[in-house]
Amino acid sequence: GTDTVQVGDNDANAIITTQGTGDLTLSTNNGTNSGTIKIKDGSNGDITIEPDGTGDILLKASGQVGIGSVSSPDTSLHIKQSTATLTLQRTNDNNTPGVDFQSNGGNVRAKMYMDGTNGTNKEIVFENQDGSMAEKFRVTLGGAKVSGHLEVTGAQVDFTALPTSDPGVAGRLWNDSNTVKISAG
Repeated sequence: GTDTVQVGDNDANAIITTQGTGDLTLSTNNGTNSGTIKIKDGSNGDITIEPDGTGDILLKASGQVGIGSVSSPDTSLHIKQSTATLTLQRTNDNNTPGVDFQSNGGNVRAKMYMDGTNGTNKEIVFENQDGSMAEKFRVTLGGAKVSGHLEVTGAQVDFTALPTSDPGVAGRLWNDSNTVKISAG
């Protein structure tokens, strides 16, 4: 059956539990037109928070969220596990899951996302705002692509696998008997 429990304003501590086995469900309006919090009974039972319809789940505390063995989160979301991983899984291979970075006004100023369709060609794209959102860097299946200027400061750049004959592509480097040359095309 279903029991109703009311907790008074003067209770210093309140504990709500089931008597024996059974799930604990918190909802309003007899469970209709209501979001729910459900705690499944059992040693590995899930805790589910589900809004009604298109409602949102909002954590409005000024504190932070910790997942795993976090006793005091260092950032807004702190995951502490031996192999902490954040997963973004798309449900349609035509979409581009990623992370948007917004300014104070809520405008997207930079983004990082996965591009590619048909479940096979996956690349990571980095965009930022310079008048309009534009791709600046892409990790491709065969390497990387930079759009715009590439600045390398204080680093050594090694070209160890250059072709040994002129590739016939303008601007492409090649190794002519240990002399690096630029193809004229």
